[in-house]
Amino acid sequence: NMVLQRQQPIPVYGRANSGDRIDVSFNNKSLIATTDEYGHWKVVFPAMQHGGPYQLTIKQKDSQIKLKNILIGDVWLCSGQSNMAFPLKGSEHGAAEIANAGNYPSLRLLKLKSFRETNATAWDSLNLVKTNQLDFFSGNWEQSDKSSASDFSAIGYHFGKNISEKENIPIGLIELGVGGS
Repeated sequence: NMVLQRQQPIPVYGRANSGDRIDVSFNNKSLIATTDEYGHWKVVFPAMQHGGPYQLTIKQKDSQIKLKNILIGDVWLCSGQSNMAFPLKGSEHGAAEIANAGNYPSLRLLKLKSFRETNATAWDSLNLVKTNQLDFFSGNWEQSDKSSASDFSAIGYHFGKNISEKENIPIGLIELGVGGS
């Protein structure tokens, strides 16, 4: 359900066994990579215009990964403190917006959730290690619907909906709102 940025090269990378052949296909294009001595591989698809939905397939020997319902459009980062983290369900007309959230199939939402609150308490060594390894947030791309829009940033949602309607292209919103940060 992700959105990839239009008119920009599209890198796809990962890890597998050293020396393995990796076949990657996306939007009627196929690329091949061979993993390096550490098992890393990377391919870069050329920049593309907006559109979709597409499927990305990554194959290695007897296994494959399929990512479905991918759009190409514009991706926006909705970042800030409590004003950005304020959810749509708490806004003045939030209930009506949430009820209609499924009417925007090309609006996709990724709410990054932190594993720990940023409050005035000390963190233990495990939390510090996770943070130092850049493993502080998790989340998944979702299509705009009642469930995904409800807890999403009210400001971000309205912005994305308006841009989507005005530009008529897929819009991906990444919410990174952390109160008190």
